[in-house]
Amino acid sequence: MLAFRPGRALHDVAGLPHPLRYAAAAAVGGRILVAGGTDGTTSRDEILSVDPMRHRVRMIGRLPMRLAHAAGAALGDTFYVLGGRGDRLDSQHAGIWAVDASTGHVRRAGRLPIAGTGGSNRVNTAFDGTQAGTQRLIDTIQQNLGIKINHYVAVDFVGFQAIVNAVVDALAHVGVRHIDIPVTPWKVWNILKEKGLTSD
Repeated sequence: MLAFRPGRALHDVAGLPHPLRYAAAAAVGGRILVAGGTDGTTSRDEILSVDPMRHRVRMIGRLPMRLAHAAGAALGDTFYVLGGRGDRLDSQHAGIWAVDASTGHVRRAGRLPIAGTGGSNRVNTAFDGTQAGTQRLIDTIQQNLGIKINHYVAVDFVGFQAIVNAVVDALAHVGVRHIDIPVTPWKVWNILKEKGLTSD
């Protein structure tokens, strides 16, 4: 786990017990709670508590199921894990799990209410490809998570490929011909650093 402050170099604050991506995470009481995710082979169910000041990671509990691609949010001393899916693309979950940050105790906190329907389901069910579905998805996110959405960009797989190609094109003048996905800011920063275009 790396810490970053603008204008300063990245530095290690802790090491996870295994490789992990697509985990839910949020800051609670000076610690970072990390739940689920995938190690590249299978989804995980561990709930990890990271103390960046003491450089310590410990497992405090387990989710009721293996989950990746879930959202994480904190409210008071509670860490919420929302949605996600298992190892299969069709294994999405609509559940909301509440994790006590001190004990690791997990309880079901509900399903996401879908705006304008009177029902609850997976957040992606709010979107049906129509303009009305787009607005329903925006309303669902704003009402459930308190995140104001002023604008959005709709990107399909072809559009995603175009975005990656645009990043490669922008770096072509320094000899970059390919970037492995995911194209993260950290990866682009490292490329710029290797090419001598930025400093620590």
